[in-house]
Amino acid sequence: MLTAKTLLMAKIEATYNSDPTPVKTADVVVVHNVSVTPNTTFNDTQGLDCSMSPRAGTMGRQYMDITFDHELQTNSSSKAKLSCDVLLKACGYAYAAGPPGVYTPYSAYPSGLSSVTMYIHQDGMLWKTTGARGNVEFTFTAGEPVIASFTFQGIYVGGFTAVTFPTGCTGTEASLPLVAINKNLAWGGETPVDHPEVESLSFSLNNTLFARPTMDDAAAYGIGGIEITGRAGEGSMNPLAVATTDIPFLTAFNAGTESDLTYIVGDTNSTVLFDLPKVQFTNLTPGDRSGTRIFDLPFKVVREDGDDEIEITVTAVA
Repeated sequence: MLTAKTLLMAKIEATYNSDPTPVKTADVVVVHNVSVTPNTTFNDTQGLDCSMSPRAGTMGRQYMDITFDHELQTNSSSKAKLSCDVLLKACGYAYAAGPPGVYTPYSAYPSGLSSVTMYIHQDGMLWKTTGARGNVEFTFTAGEPVIASFTFQGIYVGGFTAVTFPTGCTGTEASLPLVAINKNLAWGGETPVDHPEVESLSFSLNNTLFARPTMDDAAAYGIGGIEITGRAGEGSMNPLAVATTDIPFLTAFNAGTESDLTYIVGDTNSTVLFDLPKVQFTNLTPGDRSGTRIFDLPFKVVREDGDDEIEITVTAVA
């Protein structure tokens, strides 16, 4: 079996934990670095007798841990969406069609929070999970594709089955990855005027995932569902160090200032604006990058009016 022959299909569930049957013609999301792992509680038998040899144990709760990376792409047919649209919706983002299309954190939780069924083909093995929800971290590195790193938990449905690897799905998304280059990064205030020179930037909602345990007979593996029970957004960036009178990182850090941070990427289909209206530095650490002084700046991602700490606006190119 070849690692390169890996394929992810994901589809929004109309009813939680009900498989809508993803298909290769519409539901493929191009990913890499895929990891599929049953998360299993194994119960060791505790009873003691005249032997030190252990007794056989029993299986307990089980659910799925699934991680993968996605090179961010616009959607060549629906230009106000991203090609990972269904995954974002299962990671605590709501979508308003616009135009432009806007992704923001869910405001009506738990009502309206999406879940997905995933089919993960691994060259003859098919892993399925339902009721999956997760978290996504965006990473921008100068001159490289923007990476969306997804972490999901889903319902365990018995492991894998032997299925022939799909064919004829190589044209599922025509867009190329979006590259973090030659675009505007701005920091500082509601109308940012400072443009720090940054090599890398990352941020996430940092959703808290909870595999809800149950002993009810409706859940064959002891998990009633996957919930997002909280979020505490964080991020970091590493700009070149400058005097505080030029770009006032130290002043903002000392004062606990909340400032806007934005970055834009795009292609011939769409432009994608990432807007963090309130970031608050939690430390300022001098560092080195090939003989140049930098600052490592971790930050909290906090609310402006609520349910708006990360906004992603996708605008179709006319």
